[in-house]
Amino acid sequence: MQKTSGAPGSDGPGREHGSEDGLTLGDVGRLLRRRWLVILLPTLAAFGLAVTFVQVVTPRYTAEAKLLLESRDSALTRLQQDRGELPQPIDEQAVASQVQVVMSRDIAREAIRSLGLVGNPEFDPMVQGVGGLQQVLVMLGLAQNPLDREPVDRVLEKYFERLLVYPAGKSRILTIEFRSKDPELAARAANTISDLYLSSLAAAKVDTARYASTWLGANIETLRSRVSEAEAKVEAFRARNGLIGSGGTTNQPLAAQQLAELSTQLTQARAAQADAGAKAKLIREMLKDGRGFEIPDVANNELIRRLVEQRIGLKAQLALEARTLLPQHPRMKELRAQLEGLEAQIHAAADRAVRTLENDARIAGSRVESLQAAVDAQRTVVAKANGDEVELRALEREAKAQREQLESYLGRFREAAARDAASAAPADARVVSRAVVPDLPSFPKKLPIIAFATVIAFLFAIGGIVAKALLAGDPPGRGRGRPPARRPEAEPAMPVSAPPVLVPAMPAAASAARVA
Repeated sequence: MQKTSGAPGSDGPGREHGSEDGLTLGDVGRLLRRRWLVILLPTLAAFGLAVTFVQVVTPRYTAEAKLLLESRDSALTRLQQDRGELPQPIDEQAVASQVQVVMSRDIAREAIRSLGLVGNPEFDPMVQGVGGLQQVLVMLGLAQNPLDREPVDRVLEKYFERLLVYPAGKSRILTIEFRSKDPELAARAANTISDLYLSSLAAAKVDTARYASTWLGANIETLRSRVSEAEAKVEAFRARNGLIGSGGTTNQPLAAQQLAELSTQLTQARAAQADAGAKAKLIREMLKDGRGFEIPDVANNELIRRLVEQRIGLKAQLALEARTLLPQHPRMKELRAQLEGLEAQIHAAADRAVRTLENDARIAGSRVESLQAAVDAQRTVVAKANGDEVELRALEREAKAQREQLESYLGRFREAAARDAASAAPADARVVSRAVVPDLPSFPKKLPIIAFATVIAFLFAIGGIVAKALLAGDPPGRGRGRPPARRPEAEPAMPVSAPPVLVPAMPAAASAARVA
């Protein structure tokens, strides 16, 4: 009996205390089921507003064009000194720079004129006139009259709001997006901006080539006069100092060439002198030995040859006569006298040949002496000319440098003149994807907006109901209009054998009724 009477009293207050600590998931579910209308009405209202918004708001269309940044110079269009080099790669900084070029005001003004955006109500707010508030501000001097600005400048702000240029990741692709209420205008604007950008790149190259050709053309005339003056100084110095070249392959100075020729002649004269002296000495010695006729120069002498033939004939006649006549016979004496005369003539002819060779040797010696004197004098001239040659080479180097610079300028001028055309200077970019007329608007996205607004309203309604219940301290399990159960009053201690007290039975009955 004691156990049965104590359990309800201890269990009932425990459950009641647990329900006052907070909301359980079951409590939240019962709360939301009871407040379903409060959740449904805001959700339906948000759904209706979102549907109305996406139907009322003016749709905007986005068209995009894509450009590839690359060097389009070939071996034929690059400069001659750059033909052996590879084109420089385009890095991320270069891509970022080109993004700013596309968004420049110069391209923007050209695009506005080409697209006819001035006078378009979407881009030119002054088409409908100046508003009343703005007129008052202008009269008070607090604002500038927008009609005083250039029409193109008024459109720039709206133009840049609708334009978006960005690189595609870390690639060299530039994406140009343009938004407008008119899908055809959006596509035409993106393509126009792409074309204007490519034209600006090509025009920049043409302007560079044109400036280079103009600058080179002005400096070529000045450089030509400098080359003429330098070459004239070289020739005048040559003529003044006797440093005129032969014009041959060696192009040596005239004094050096003369010295070389005199040295050659001196060598030849010395060789001729030595040869003539040696021959004369040899012939004289062989004549003393009686062998003069063995010398080719003597044997080949025409006079000596005839005399030798006559001597041979006379010796034959003398031998024939000696068979019949005595040595003292007058005929024999006569033949011997003739033979002695021939011998004397032969020796005289040989002496004359020797004297001729000796005279040739003396003449060669005199020539050697004269040539030696000429060589010595020419060496003095050449030594003096060497100092002038140093200055001449300095003048020639200056003239050569001026000539090479002129030739370099002429080559670059021809290349720059050839590149001074739009077709000869392709832009360092090309269109890889032209913009097309979009079929679907980029704003508003109907389904995502309606779904987002509906879900947000639903969540806010649920959150508001739960927050209100937590702040009010009204647990969802507690009945409305039902007073809370009263705690039993304390009673004096009872003996163990006393009958059970039935006072705490009221909360148990109340709990059973709440569960039912």
